[in-house]
Amino acid sequence: MISLNAAISTQKAINTKFDDAVITQNKKVNRFYEEISIILGFILAAFSFIGLNISKIPKIDDDLFPKFLIINLSLIVVLIVLFGIIKFLIFDNIKKNHIIGWIISLIVSMVCLLTIIGFLSPKEEERTFKRYKNEEIKTQKIYEDKIEDLKDIIEKQKVDIDNLKEDIDRLERNQDKISK
Repeated sequence: MISLNAAISTQKAINTKFDDAVITQNKKVNRFYEEISIILGFILAAFSFIGLNISKIPKIDDDLFPKFLIINLSLIVVLIVLFGIIKFLIFDNIKKNHIIGWIISLIVSMVCLLTIIGFLSPKEEERTFKRYKNEEIKTQKIYEDKIEDLKDIIEKQKVDIDNLKEDIDRLERNQDKISK
């Protein structure tokens, strides 16, 4: 009986070691997946920043710096939310401190974004108003030039019509002279 108890104890010890090894291995695998997802997240963020900045910066007319900040802070907010959702869905070991860190990062980014937009907005409205006013003036000038061109064409046509009338009158007089 002693050997059976010893065998059971030994088996329990071996099972405990295997359970510990499985738990350790699961932690290593989860940590590996977490590190891979972090690396992929950084790659995604880098390509997002590069791609967005390359495509949008040449299209910015004026005030490059504030608009650059708005574009990049918007991207930061989106990436924070995206990575927060991914981390929440994939990993079981999210602690309350991590969630609070994500929320604080999101709030700080949103406040910065709204502050920049708030300071930029009145200038942007004024600039847009001036741009549209200038475009309206240019369009009005183009139409005035076209009207002047049309007036010149009409005047030339009137002269041509008057010349034709004179020719018709002259031909009619000649016709009358010939018929008498």
